[in-house]
Amino acid sequence: MHALEPLAVAIADGYQRIGPEIPAMGEHWIHVGLLFEEGIDPSRPEILSYIRGGEGRTLVGVAYAVPLLVGEAPPSVTGLIADWHDHSGGVEEELLRIKPDDLGEDMTQPRVAVVHAWIWAQNPAGLFAADNWTLPFLRQGWDAPAEATVEASKALSLVTGGEAFYIRRLETIGWRDDGSFREVVGRGREAVKDWLAVRSPEAEFTPEDMVTLGAIWDRIWDQLDAVASPDEVKRLRAIRAR
Repeated sequence: MHALEPLAVAIADGYQRIGPEIPAMGEHWIHVGLLFEEGIDPSRPEILSYIRGGEGRTLVGVAYAVPLLVGEAPPSVTGLIADWHDHSGGVEEELLRIKPDDLGEDMTQPRVAVVHAWIWAQNPAGLFAADNWTLPFLRQGWDAPAEATVEASKALSLVTGGEAFYIRRLETIGWRDDGSFREVVGRGREAVKDWLAVRSPEAEFTPEDMVTLGAIWDRIWDQLDAVASPDEVKRLRAIRAR
């Protein structure tokens, strides 16, 4: 499968989208038939990972998925053992998960083990890491700079769908429905838009750019902490870590 292959070909082959687009994972397009076939075929991944940008969707990676029963472990594939992570809830619940430690092995219930492979999007965290924080830059049509930080990438994601994603995650922790978190995240998005508006598209990224974007991201969470209850603050920490 080639990164330039039209999405229509994947759809005709049986892939269908599940869940929202994730800032560091993209969209998940799954082939249910392949999911329940025995074994792993590198040429027939169960999941395709797309990102949306100015020219439509671009294939940036694949993921292999294996259904597991209680007590079963992911298959022992050289180089992948440490990179499998489990999904045991509903699609939206899993993709909006908020605990930083729930990637891993839980053998007490049926689940699906997944491992990502970022074939067409270099990932500083590793080829098989679950999150790829170069994606917010790729959505803008840019190569991710060597100076990029995760915090800067998270801030940049706010202008390409990340705002809605993080608002939805805040809703999952039961934040009171007074609009305060929407206002704070919205201000962060506007700050990133203002930064982009005065920046030349051809300019090279600098460490100072990463500091500026990272400060916008940190300011969002500082402002949320300032209006959160003690219980909400603890749950905010879990979201911020992811």
